[in-house]
Amino acid sequence: MGLTMAVVAPEDRLSALTQWVRRQADLTLRLSTYDLRGALESFREDPPDALLVHDAVLRENLGWLPNLKARQIATVVVGPVDAEAFRRALAAGAEEYVREEAWEAELPAVFERLLAARQPERHPVVAVFSPKGGVGKSTIASNLACAAAERIGEGVALVDLDLQFGDLSTLLGVEPRATVADVVRLPTLTFDGVQRMLAPIDKTDVQLLASPVNPLEAEEVEPEQAVALLEVLRRRFQAVIVDTALGYTDVNVAALDVADLILLVLTPDVVTVRSVVRTLDLFDQGFQYPREKIRLLVNRDGSGLSRQEIEEALGRPIDFGVPSD
Repeated sequence: MGLTMAVVAPEDRLSALTQWVRRQADLTLRLSTYDLRGALESFREDPPDALLVHDAVLRENLGWLPNLKARQIATVVVGPVDAEAFRRALAAGAEEYVREEAWEAELPAVFERLLAARQPERHPVVAVFSPKGGVGKSTIASNLACAAAERIGEGVALVDLDLQFGDLSTLLGVEPRATVADVVRLPTLTFDGVQRMLAPIDKTDVQLLASPVNPLEAEEVEPEQAVALLEVLRRRFQAVIVDTALGYTDVNVAALDVADLILLVLTPDVVTVRSVVRTLDLFDQGFQYPREKIRLLVNRDGSGLSRQEIEEALGRPIDFGVPSD
């Protein structure tokens, strides 16, 4: 759900601000005018969700600022870096203030925050993880995303956070539009910016964000950027599935922390089970994750150690099993 918008600005600024609003997929223009008083009168019965107003209009309508504030419309002011202008914005009840010399660069992030406040629902993030390679983790992640999209009937995001060796794009047979490294280079992290970098998976409602093509680009991705990316995606997609890397890199741990559910993948062999025992101990004692956050999935179930042997070694039941086919 987007925002309905009104733009109030002097005639020499009105066109540029109005055209910017019209270009935004999540914003619907209701009114464009230089007349603040007339706009407030028209809002009496059915106000828009947000108002984009220039400081010059506020300066010319000082007596109406309390009236604007009383309407409790989410207001964004564009104006100079000036103490008096800031005071006018406060008097008008503005939630955001954007510098006039940088308004095109700053407005996307401002409206992303307003949209997030209006859409507080945070859909689940599922991190698919294993301490050992070769267990089918990426295959599980990609199939889980496709199955979730089919079951939910709406869009699911699939993120390849195996930043050095991720191969989901190859596995799914798609040519990525961009990668995680390209996302973190964006001047501001907004959904519109991220969406342009997602690759649709044919015949599904899954959108893939691929891992970097050059393994050296993994160094460009900071943990807080990975978290911000997942938070942006979870507000717009019904679920976010994350294929993680091996080990406990800072980015991996950040993704595991933010995840609502960790799907811990293992195969029924002694070496992998021992690795998972240590992982569960780290999750419990080190990271202090609640027990219900972890789900155990045995891939190639029945081809090695029995369920009973695995559960005795791990000290907890297996949640899911995928048999060899």
